[in-house]
Amino acid sequence: MAPSTIMRSERVMLLIFAGAAGAIGLVALIAGALRIRLYALASAGDATPVALLTEAQLPGVPTDGDPQIVFGAFPTADLLVAGRSGTTRALLAVGEGLGALVVVVVSAGVGWLFVAVSRGRPFARSLYALALIAGATLALGSMLGQGLSGFGRMNAAVELNPVTGDLFRIGFAFDPAPIVIGFAIMALAYVFRAGTRLQRDTDGLV
Repeated sequence: MAPSTIMRSERVMLLIFAGAAGAIGLVALIAGALRIRLYALASAGDATPVALLTEAQLPGVPTDGDPQIVFGAFPTADLLVAGRSGTTRALLAVGEGLGALVVVVVSAGVGWLFVAVSRGRPFARSLYALALIAGATLALGSMLGQGLSGFGRMNAAVELNPVTGDLFRIGFAFDPAPIVIGFAIMALAYVFRAGTRLQRDTDGLV
């Protein structure tokens, strides 16, 4: 398969983008490892961070003058909590690990795409498999990561509510966007495969 012509300046920019994608993946890997270590190695008495849903009202809301705040509340609360169960810490650790894995795999896929384009092979055969892997990881990894982290937060809320007067809501926020994007990337994989076949069929044609 004959490579297409890429200008030197374009190649340099593409390699810079590939390096940026690799750097993002590396940062995500290190941050994820640190978060997993934080949860996995923490004992029951160690304080670890968690964000929980809440409907706590905003204190000190002014009622005189204009404009007036009719109602104010905090939708989430960032906490440092000690004494949580091992199950809660394990769910949070696995959820954080899956989230980091998603960023690493997708960053690697994007980086390799830039490298392939810089070599004049935008439809390299490996991109089909790589796009499938990246898309599946983004869709399934995001679903599992958000779900496990969410169950960990729900457990934390259940454990804290008896001592806080039911201050926290039993639930978690779920973002479907990464899942949709993951399936879109898997669909894009078939575009890469079709492009590979077209490029192979047209090799040698003028």
